[in-house]
Amino acid sequence: WIDYLNGTSSWSSTFVDTFGDDANAKYFYIGSRADKVTSFIGRMSELLVYNSFLSDADRQKIEGYLAWKWGLQANLPSSHPYYSGAP
Repeated sequence: WIDYLNGTSSWSSTFVDTFGDDANAKYFYIGSRADKVTSFIGRMSELLVYNSFLSDADRQKIEGYLAWKWGLQANLPSSHPYYSGAP
């Protein structure tokens, strides 16, 4: 599991459990953990879910698309392949 923020890896961890927080992996929680105590505070504008891992090239293409869609391309690192133009 690797988390990216504005095209830069912000943290990573090894995820060895089944998908989701539920012991039987029947549920996927968005905005809350299975304990229903720890919750997300903020806003989500868009959520993308894929059924497989993305290659770095695919991830960068999605980052570039979203950055240009929302007018946030200046937040991408200058070394990002889509910093200067949309995919």
